[in-house]
Amino acid sequence: MRVDRVRPTAARLLTGLAVPAAVVSGALFWSRYVPARVLPLRPDTWAMVTAFTDLAAPGLVLATVAATAALALRRRVARAVLVGLCAAATVVPVLLLAPRWVADPGAPTERTLTVLALNARLGRADPAALAEAARTADLVVLTEATAPLLQALTEDGLTERLPYRSTGTLPAAGASGTVVLSRYPVTRTEPLSADLSNQAWVCRVDLPGSGPALTVVAVHPARPRTGGTHWLPEQEDLRAALPTSGPRLLAGDFNAVASHPTQRALAADGWRSAVDEAGAGWVPTYPADRRLVPPLIDIDHVLVRGGVRATAARSVAVPGTDHLGLLVGVTLTPEP
Repeated sequence: MRVDRVRPTAARLLTGLAVPAAVVSGALFWSRYVPARVLPLRPDTWAMVTAFTDLAAPGLVLATVAATAALALRRRVARAVLVGLCAAATVVPVLLLAPRWVADPGAPTERTLTVLALNARLGRADPAALAEAARTADLVVLTEATAPLLQALTEDGLTERLPYRSTGTLPAAGASGTVVLSRYPVTRTEPLSADLSNQAWVCRVDLPGSGPALTVVAVHPARPRTGGTHWLPEQEDLRAALPTSGPRLLAGDFNAVASHPTQRALAADGWRSAVDEAGAGWVPTYPADRRLVPPLIDIDHVLVRGGVRATAARSVAVPGTDHLGLLVGVTLTPEP
């Protein structure tokens, strides 16, 4: 086949790839800024779609590369314009997402602790592996925890090292259980809100040294695919019920990615992502139990506020659960 025939065909194929990639990826990315209540979709459906908005960036990069290759094969004004549009569509999301990769962690102080947050998948997380993952933790927040799992963790010695816990009763099975385990005394436990599907606790943890107690909020709002319209109301109820003073740490399975408006609303309130603040980059946590599919979305979070600062963050794998855990280092300093 002659080269002068191959080049136009290749250029058309690349253009045919660049245009839909740019349109679909661009629409997916900008959907993160569309309020759920104005769309002709149930909030739960909208939440499922927009959970993947961060993955639009690779699609936009692909569109730019394909358009550039098409331009190189056939130098035409139309393709030059296409390259410019694809490049612009790529640069804007990258600039908007850049703060997630930039951080300026502070130096540790004497009031430093390590936090593990993990969804235990209906209590099926391997107890021995979980205890090992929490070996350096001072505070563990478990969602989808069950009474049998807590008993197994006791037998594996975790509760001996973390003897204090939230006072709520864990279920024998199911996804509703949430528990906080602590090296330091938990002197108060209260439900965050009666309107949430799963247990959510506000705990006072008395840390050694001078300074106020740490308020730990453990949460697990409804997931989008449960159906109905539970997702958005529970995200809003959670936000409205959060404590507003003192050192605070908010952790759990939020069933919401950092790009969701509900998470951005928490950021606007002053809550800071430990992953972002520690400069850990993009840390997806779900799904974690697929052989051929890596974790794709970041729905587990540790957020801090009120003189609490994150200095380190990374994911940890625990067999038996479909989530990665987040292991976070934080320091407590007086607010100015």
